[in-house]
Amino acid sequence: MKQTATFPAGPKGLPIVGNALQFQRDPLTFMRGIQQRFGRMAYLRLANETVVVF
Repeated sequence: MKQTATFPAGPKGLPIVGNALQFQRDPLTFMRGIQQRFGRMAYLRLANETVVVF
């Protein structure tokens, strides 16, 4: 039986670029906002990369 990965909650991103545009504008503010909204662990997409931040 195939297992699927379960990722923590995170911000919705745009198709293809994910959250890269938000991150590029102001990385520190973006990451602080994620921490405030989603807690100590979050999932996001930066272009074609999946990132789990904790």
